[in-house]
Formats: sequence, C-alpha cells, structure tokens
Amino acid sequence: MINRANRYHLTILIILMQLLPAIAQASSFIDPVKDGRYRSAYNKFIFGSSTDDKYRIPSMEKLNNGDIVFFAERRIDTFALNDFKRQSIVMRKLSSNGSLSSERKIQIYSNAPRANTDGGDYKHNLMNPVPVYNKETGVLHLFYNHIVTYKSSHDMLKVAVMHTQSYDNGETWTAAQDRTADFTRNSCESVIIGPGRGIQIPKGEPQGGRLLIPLHTKVIPGKDGTKYPKLDCSGYSGRFLVAMSDDDGLSWTKSNLLSTGSSKAKFNEKQIVYLNGTLHMFSRLSGEYEYDGSGLAYSKDGGQTWLKGFNEAGPKDSQGNNVAMTGRFVTPTQSGLATDGQYIYYTTSVFYSWYEGLDNRREAWVHRIDPNQMFDKHNSPVNVVQPITKSGFSNVATLYLGDNKIGVLWEEVRTWKPIKRIRNIFYTVVDTRDFRPILDPAWVDRGYRYFPVWNGSHHLLNEEILTGDKTNQWNPE
Repeated sequence: MINRANRYHLTILIILMQLLPAIAQASSFIDPVKDGRYRSAYNKFIFGSSTDDKYRIPSMEKLNNGDIVFFAERRIDTFALNDFKRQSIVMRKLSSNGSLSSERKIQIYSNAPRANTDGGDYKHNLMNPVPVYNKETGVLHLFYNHIVTYKSSHDMLKVAVMHTQSYDNGETWTAAQDRTADFTRNSCESVIIGPGRGIQIPKGEPQGGRLLIPLHTKVIPGKDGTKYPKLDCSGYSGRFLVAMSDDDGLSWTKSNLLSTGSSKAKFNEKQIVYLNGTLHMFSRLSGEYEYDGSGLAYSKDGGQTWLKGFNEAGPKDSQGNNVAMTGRFVTPTQSGLATDGQYIYYTTSVFYSWYEGLDNRREAWVHRIDPNQMFDKHNSPVNVVQPITKSGFSNVATLYLGDNKIGVLWEEVRTWKPIKRIRNIFYTVVDTRDFRPILDPAWVDRGYRYFPVWNGSHHLLNEEILTGDKTNQWNPE
C-alpha cells in the first residue's frame, strides 16, 4: 500500500518524467516541428521567458577558444509598448563542446551612474549590447547605451555610451567607463550604439587589428521641443559614424559624420563588415523612406572616411544626387551582417503589409551578396538566399564562424499566436555552401514558397511589391 508521502514522491517523479523531453529539448538543438516554423534542426534556445518581450536585442561574438558568447537585454518592466523597460544585460556562453552555460547578468559597476537602481522619478535602461572581440589580445569588449527616461513616459533625458571589458572570456568584467565624450562631436547630438556587433579588421590587412564600433546620432529634445541648452539642432539627427581604436580600446578616434543626403531619410540601426579592403555599412532608415530601402555607406581607409552608397535607380535629393539607399535591400528590423571573405551575408525579416508591426515580420532570410554586383539593377544579388524561419522574426545578429558556417541569433515573433509578441531568442547555424535562388525546389519543398509582399527584401526587383497590400497572400503552410 502506498502511503501519502510515497504517493507525493511518486507524483513528483511522474511530473519530472513528463517534463524530461521539454528539458532535454531546451538544452539541446531543437528538432523541426510539423508546422514548418523552423528551417532545420539547428535552432537552439538561448534566452526566453513565459512573459512577452522579456528578452530582446540579441548580439554575439566568437572567442579564440571556440566558445560563442550571447548577449541580450533582460527587461524588468513588462507589457509596456515601448523599448524602455529598465533593462539589464545578460549573457550566456555556448562552449565548443556544445554545452550552454546558465544565464548570467553582467555586473555593471558603480561608476556607471545609478545603472542598477530605479533612481527616483527616472528609469535607467541598459540597452543595445554591442560586443567586439580582439583576436590578437583575447580581450572581449562590451559597449551599451545607458539611457535615462522619465518613469511616466519613454522620453529620453540622458544617453551615454558605456564600455566594459573582460580578460577571462566573459567570466568577469571591468568597471564600466563612460565613453560618450570620446564618441560625440557636438552639443546637439547624442550617440546611439548598436544594436549588433563591432568588428575588428583582420590581421595582415591595412589597419589590421583596428576595432570599429558603429554609431548613429540622435537629437534628444527637451520638454519644450528644443535641445537643452536651447540650440538649433535641425538636421543633426540620423547621421552615421564609427569609433576606432588601434590600442585595444584604450583610446578612440572618430570618423566623419555621414548623413543620407536626404531630409526624408535618417540612418538608424546599422551594421558594418570588412571585406577585401572595403568596409560596408547597412542601416535601417527612419523618416519618410523608413521601410523603402536601406542606408548604405562604405569606407576605403579603414573606417576614417565614409562615403554614401550608390544606386543609379535609387531615390535622389533635390539636386538630383543619389542618396545613401538602394531601394532594394529593405531593413525593417535590426539586421545582421557577416562575411566569409568573399560574400556579404545579410539577414533580415520580411514583412507583409504597409506597416512594420511585429505581426507582419513573418519570415526571415539570409541573403548572399556579391559586393561587386550589389548595385547592378539588372542582376539582383539578393535572390540567393537561405531561409531561417517562417513563423515570425525580428531583430538578429549574425557572425561568420569559419568552416563555411554562419551563426544567427534571432528573436522569434509568435505570429502563429493570437498575441504576436516575442518570447524566445534562438540560435541557428547555416552553411554557406547551401545558398540557392529564392525559387529553388529545395526551399519550395520545405514550404518556403515565393509570395510577393510589400517590400520583401529578397525580391525587390518584382514590381508587384510597389503596389497594394499583400498581407492576405501570406501562407505559412
């Protein structure tokens, strides 16, 4: 006869046995599911919560020992409709043997002013983790924005760029330093770092070993709508620059400030890669052209001087000059850039309507781009792809891992649910040898059919995207 105590323990054992498959799944690569949500078996759960939008804004780096470190914002306030939710920064590490560490909050030390406190009438937000790894010294750098807002709103009062370093592969971190003065050029602009990654120019290249951090500017107005102290700051928002260091982060210099050349478009979230002597920048845009293209720029001198990208078919300013967007690489979310030394790999979501809400970020693709053909309007390089998911996809970070592999860390939007929010951040790996044209039978057979959408980034040469709302043509099955 089973007594009450034994019955209790038996019940607990049965529950644990029922949970074991889910526990194993959360700690191992996830198998494909029947409804086609995932591209392949190479999706690994990294961050997540049963609460919507608890984990956002992924980034990652690979260390010399083969470990991969993942970063994200962990948001304290939930169910808010803006991005300012008293964030902290968390990290996990995937070792070269496949084991995943437990989540750990990165300790931000006291000289990051009031970063871990609620601060009376204000909220302190640690946002946009941006790592960059010095492969020569083994130092892991982490940058982030420290943004102070009013508790009752998301109006920004202060924006700072903070910098901390780890000398032991992310186990411990130095006291954070405020680098805002190093990165700011004038009183009008605040600088926003990330999201995404910084990069290092490879050893043996001109300026080899240089660290580069992409930034963009934003004018933070006072309550009366003007910059405090009162300045005429029109035209200062939405410019792009990089910070550069040749001494492993001890000192920093700034590039020129680059604007799009159009009052209708501003640089926003951006990524950079180095390929064959050229630095390339892709940016999300804000302004009138927000979802009609990407900001593009390039540098031939190691990041010191940036020039606008060119596309003869792209939008023009009032003088008839091309502005810095292609009109063909749409970046509706934080995108990812990586390179294998031959191609640029560009990852972004595709949305299906005239607005860019989470419920319209329904697919994601990695695009393989030959930079020599990037501006050829007759031969679209964005048609060579690999799909990531068709369940819903938002912000992403990508990294070339070597050995023909690209790591992709991405937010999953639960578009198959009534409430279409983000709960999990996944990691997947794609093989650079398995890129194919968008209509390749291998993709079609897996359910990734070609549907004309409203500015889908992989088929911007299709004239159908320029007219009408294609929402009803999306079919996840």
